[in-house]
Amino acid sequence: MTTVLAISAVSAGLASALLTNRSVLWSRATKILASTSMVAIVIIGDPAINGYTVFISAGLVASWFGDLALSFKGTRAFLGGLVSFALAHALYTAGFFARSTMDVASVAFATFLTAAMAVLILRWLSPHVPVQLRIPESPSTS
Repeated sequence: MTTVLAISAVSAGLASALLTNRSVLWSRATKILASTSMVAIVIIGDPAINGYTVFISAGLVASWFGDLALSFKGTRAFLGGLVSFALAHALYTAGFFARSTMDVASVAFATFLTAAMAVLILRWLSPHVPVQLRIPESPSTS
């Protein structure tokens, strides 16, 4: 069953990519089919219920909602997808920590590197972000 779901996920993902410029409806449907197959693989493939499985499954569900949101156009859809994928990544991180034996120093070092990369990427991307998607700034007191 897992093999069938994996083939379904890959096939639907490829179909979605190929249909992106041809049919919005079919592209959207195949993208959601691919995401649904990935969620089903984890749920069916790992019957053990532990912290790792719960967090990874929840992350895949959040990613499913992100894929659904991003299959639509507009700022609200984009922000919905952004929030869904941010939540998914937080859940994936929690899942990896649930399975990890990393010490506090390693976690602190990894957090520092991630934050440094985030700052660099933000500086690189920020000039290209539309005004309505930027974080509101406080009014200046002049």
